[in-house]
Amino acid sequence: MFHHPCQMAKPGLLDIDDVEHDRAKQTRIKFMQDYADGPVLILSTHFATPTAGKIISDGGGYKFHS
Repeated sequence: MFHHPCQMAKPGLLDIDDVEHDRAKQTRIKFMQDYADGPVLILSTHFATPTAGKIISDGGGYKFHS
């Protein structure tokens, strides 16, 4: 769903694997709305170290915080 943490700030940034562009963006947005600022720990295999953290609100968007 996320190929890079910058997609939390800009969920419309596409990756070559996002074959359904609109669905990819909406999936990211919905996931962040549902799980930001909560106890959910994100474990990513695509992110550079550190790969574990949380999604937090950042102004009108979101960011990854390890």
